[in-house]
Amino acid sequence: MIRFSHGGNLLFEYLEKGLGICIAVLLFGIMALTFTDVIGRYVFNAPLKAAYEVIKLAMGVIVFAGFPLVTRKSGHITVSLIESLVPPGLRRFLNIFASLVSTFVLGVFTWRLWVLAERFWDYGDATMFLRIAQYPFAFFMCLTAGIATLFSLANALKLVGPPRTNR
Repeated sequence: MIRFSHGGNLLFEYLEKGLGICIAVLLFGIMALTFTDVIGRYVFNAPLKAAYEVIKLAMGVIVFAGFPLVTRKSGHITVSLIESLVPPGLRRFLNIFASLVSTFVLGVFTWRLWVLAERFWDYGDATMFLRIAQYPFAFFMCLTAGIATLFSLANALKLVGPPRTNR
């Protein structure tokens, strides 16, 4: 049974912690790899040949691992140029509309990532030097974009419900 606490869900808490740890480990790895590559390149004139490939893949994982975390907390960048000029009722409607559009766009994004991942799988696309298969990374990105889509939908549905009061 999944426990609800503080309006959250234990499963989501574990997902957040797991993705956060993944991001931290990969970021440390990128830092260590970049440091080693720079020292090798400028001190020993021997750069790491595939450092770029590993860093590129790790950066993709970092960005997409953070995607659901930011979406769940509605932490995306927003621009509110006219928000103060709009009446509260219309403001609520515009927020709901923006959330639904975001959900739709994320859904299309997830679908296109799935198509790309399947193509990587079918063609056997791999990195140039290390020959690392690219499809697992694309499927991970699709999965996390899908999770972000579900979080975006949940955020939109929260806005559709009755306005919450802060207690």
